[in-house]
Parts: sequence; C-alpha cells; structure tokens
Amino acid sequence: MCLAWLGDLSQPPHTFEFYHEVLTAIQVQYKNMTGWCINYIWTSNDQAMLFARELYGWPAQLCDDERLKYYGSQILGECNRAGVRLMRIVFSVNSPPPSKREASLEKDFLNLLEGDFLQIRKIPSPEKGGKPLRQLIHIPVVDFRCHEFWKGEGTVELGKSGYYPNLHRMNPTEIVAAYFARAEWIVPYSKILLDD
Repeated sequence: MCLAWLGDLSQPPHTFEFYHEVLTAIQVQYKNMTGWCINYIWTSNDQAMLFARELYGWPAQLCDDERLKYYGSQILGECNRAGVRLMRIVFSVNSPPPSKREASLEKDFLNLLEGDFLQIRKIPSPEKGGKPLRQLIHIPVVDFRCHEFWKGEGTVELGKSGYYPNLHRMNPTEIVAAYFARAEWIVPYSKILLDD
C-alpha cells in the first residue's frame, strides 16, 4: 500500500512560515515493525528540505511554492517543480459534520496509516569507489492531535517527468481512502536501527 500526501505545513522551531510539502510513501516491514518509507518528497522551503534530508534521510527536493485551493467542498492540491506537474490531488468532502458522525474518522485514519517512518538514509562517499554511509532509521510520530477532519472521495495523478522517469508508475489502481485534516504532531529524536 502507498500513501500520497500533499499539504501546507509549518514545522517549528526550524520554520514558522507555511510551506508546501508533497510526498509519496510505501508501506514497509523490518523485522516485527511495519511503517512507511518515503520514496519521493518535495518542499517549497529550503530549511524544511535540509531538515528532512540531512537528519532523517528523506530524499527531499525543492518544489514550486503553491497553496491548496478550496472550491466549496472540494480541495485541489498540486506539486510542480520548475513548472512541470509531478502530482495532482483532488479531494471532495462526503462525510457528515462532526456532530452528526456515528464513529470517529480519526481512528479509521490512524488504523489505516498505522506505523512510524522506517527510512533508509544514504550519504555518498566523497572518495571514488568509496562506500556510502547507509542507515535504517526509525522515525516515530507522537502526540498526533486533530483539529479538523473530513473523509471523502479523492483522485491522485502522478506526472511524467524526465527528471523522475518512474514517478508515473506509482499512479494508483485503487484509492483505499481519502482524508483532509488540520492537525499537529511531534517528530522527536529518532533511533538508528541498522548502521552499514
């Protein structure tokens, strides 16, 4: 199973301003742990990009600075890099308002996305033929708090790009679920599970 994420975020203390962040992740397993490995990630903020890439090994690159667009009960998000579209998500709300819900949507969401991040951080060697540094990092997410949460119908389109020749191959064959959230969480210190 894969995850497509597109949103406007701020991550104090390294960035208080809002920036655009887009990613895809693949569900993975290591020993008895199930989690998510980010294979593509773009951010419109260089501080967030360096934080993600250097600390956690997420393969972050810059994208154009865009914001989510709201049209009634529909939300449109795009990721473009130098004018080339890499991802487009359209979300339409179909869940009742919180006071009319029979069950918690947040629990369904958290059960579906259960697991922390399990990321391979690879740093090339400066020497010709040198061995790169490779680490498997467990990156937990804690204190997830949701301020607004909606379920709906969604579409995901991944673009064709010479710079990312395999990205479009991740276009979904089935959308399991689509959600919109205004939330906050903490990414604390991580743990190196494997150091090669």
